[in-house]
Amino acid sequence: MGSSKIFEIGDKITIGPTPVNKLLIRGEVFGKDEVKQSLLIATSEMISLPKQPIKAYMSTPLLSLAGTASIRDAIALFTREHIHGAPVIDGERLAGIVTMSDITKAIDRGLPLTTVITKVMTKEVVEAPVDIKLFEVIRRFKEREIGRLIVTENGKPVGILTQSDIIRVFPSL
Repeated sequence: MGSSKIFEIGDKITIGPTPVNKLLIRGEVFGKDEVKQSLLIATSEMISLPKQPIKAYMSTPLLSLAGTASIRDAIALFTREHIHGAPVIDGERLAGIVTMSDITKAIDRGLPLTTVITKVMTKEVVEAPVDIKLFEVIRRFKEREIGRLIVTENGKPVGILTQSDIIRVFPSL
């Protein structure tokens, strides 16, 4: 909807996802009709986004760190499990998330590996309930520029969904 005047031949565009069937179309403008307000698009890709809830795609069991863990403990977990981030759990409460970026910044600041992880973690954690649809959280990843979010059920962390999990489902996203 809107004016086709803002588009030029050769522009790369993405349309969607459409409201009902969650279809995403990518292509290149190769013609336009400004009178009818329409574009001719050479389609390079059509994707129907999955309508299943994120619990079907999340990683479980949830690998986490206690609030008393050190940077060294986080590095050991990341290395052993081949992951790049983990939530920090204080009892049953989600206290934050620590990523390789957080650890790299801490080491760059000269913090010792014995530093408690709560001093370097990110406190603002993006969460999503287990029953939310995958197509709905993809937008959150892009808007908030995040690589992972914590999946919750009844307010408790039960899994993690990462960009890698999404790419496994949709390599072209």
